[in-house]
Amino acid sequence: MVLTPFILPVPADATEWDARKVQLRSQLYHLLGDLPPLFTPNPDIVETERRRGYRLEKFEFANGLDDRVSGYVLVPDQHNGAAVLYCHYHGGRYELGKDELFAEPLWEEWANETPRGVALAQAGYVVLAIDSYAFGDRQHQGPAGTRESGRETEMA
Repeated sequence: MVLTPFILPVPADATEWDARKVQLRSQLYHLLGDLPPLFTPNPDIVETERRRGYRLEKFEFANGLDDRVSGYVLVPDQHNGAAVLYCHYHGGRYELGKDELFAEPLWEEWANETPRGVALAQAGYVVLAIDSYAFGDRQHQGPAGTRESGRETEMA
C-alpha cells in the first residue's frame, strides 16, 4: 500500500468552501464505514476529590458497545468558561491513558513543568479526558480480556 499525502487546496471563498465541505463530509463518512448508532452517554460520578485550585471528578459511562469508559473532569475553582477535551499521548504508553493529565512530563526538556491537566485547570480551563481503547483502565477490554493488554488489545 502506498500512502499519498492528502492535500486540500485553500478555497477561493466561503461559497466554494460551503460546497466542498459537504463533499468532504460525505467522503469521510464513506471511508469510516458502518458506524454504531449514536447515543448520549449517561456518566456515573464514581469519586470526587478536592485538589489545589480545582475539583477532580472521576466518572464512567457505558459506550453502547458493552464496554465501560472511564475518565476525569477537572473543574477549576475559578473557571473562565472555556473547556479542553484532552486527548492523551499514544506512543505505546498504554498504562497512562487519561492519567497523563497528572503524569511526570514525558520528555526531559519539560522536566520542571506542571503536569498538563493540572496546569490547564489552574489556568481556569475545565479539562475532560477519557481513556482511549486499549489505554489506562481500558487495557484489557479486547476479546481476550486480561490475557491481552496494550498493543494486543488495540489490534484485536
